[in-house]
Amino acid sequence: MGKFSAEYTIGYSSLNSDLTLGFPKLMDYLQDASTQHTGAVGYRPEWFVENKQAWVLTQWDIIFHKMPKWNDVLTVETWPSSFKSFIAERSFSTETNGEPVCTALTDWIYTDLTVPRPLRPSKEMVESYGEVLPSVHERSSETIKTLENREYNLLSRREMKVGRRDIDTNNHANNLAYIIWALDDIPREIFFGGKIKRLKAAYKKECRLDDEIFIETFACTDDPNLIMTKITKPNDLLVSEIFTRWER
Repeated sequence: MGKFSAEYTIGYSSLNSDLTLGFPKLMDYLQDASTQHTGAVGYRPEWFVENKQAWVLTQWDIIFHKMPKWNDVLTVETWPSSFKSFIAERSFSTETNGEPVCTALTDWIYTDLTVPRPLRPSKEMVESYGEVLPSVHERSSETIKTLENREYNLLSRREMKVGRRDIDTNNHANNLAYIIWALDDIPREIFFGGKIKRLKAAYKKECRLDDEIFIETFACTDDPNLIMTKITKPNDLLVSEIFTRWER
């Protein structure tokens, strides 16, 4: 199949206060396009439920350009950009009115949900996606480890429990729930006074209903437009690390 394309009309309830599409909703459209693509090649959501298997998203890397507005038609193109054992990389390219909206790289682990453990997808499944095409952009190298020698100011720290609205079809917190948790703690002057330019999120451990988690938000001392969110469970068990870069 190669590239798969889907279209979405931007509704009013998806808009931010500046009347542009919120980036978590944009990420939701990307996820939906990937699900539609997989369904189109013969593996609908019901198949995964019946076989107790799933593609689990483990990483986002998104470059943002210009957000759509109300009633714009968003076109999402997506394609496989690598398969290695039980790990796959998926690329996305989006546009509206002939202008680029974002490009995105995602990593997925094919998982046996009965254990759970990584599982190599069948040859038939891999081949059903068609041609593997180049990645849409180069990867961000930012991780907590690569940035550990830089100084950060702690902006906020809070504790919460994972709620019902956070849970997805696999009975753990959907990857977008982590983004929304992080978004809630971005400083007001950055969120309302700037534009997001890049987001990188990595998921290390799953969260389930009623899990206790801690959300810490940091600003890089020498680069205040770089915000890091660290989500942990008790005993400092790292659940997710999220980096957002903003332009003001």
